[in-house]
Amino acid sequence: MQVRPAMEELGPTFVKLGQILAGRADLFGPDWIAEFSRLHSRYRPCRWTIFEPSCVKTWATSPRRSSSASMPSLWPRHRSRRCTARS
Repeated sequence: MQVRPAMEELGPTFVKLGQILAGRADLFGPDWIAEFSRLHSRYRPCRWTIFEPSCVKTWATSPRRSSSASMPSLWPRHRSRRCTARS
């Protein structure tokens, strides 16, 4: 199958989607579930240093530096801007 390698190449969001789909045996057959399940065992977690710059750019602060350390406290500022997917 070409789906798992494509998801790995597309990045962490698609890997997470595949990991979620691995638990949906009601939607996919055994071959698909086995392929999606490989995303659990074969994909190493990303370091925080990869994601932190994106958080700072999006919310103008790092969740580490937030006084409440709660992402929902950052959402009101974020919602006022138009969300667009950017690489």
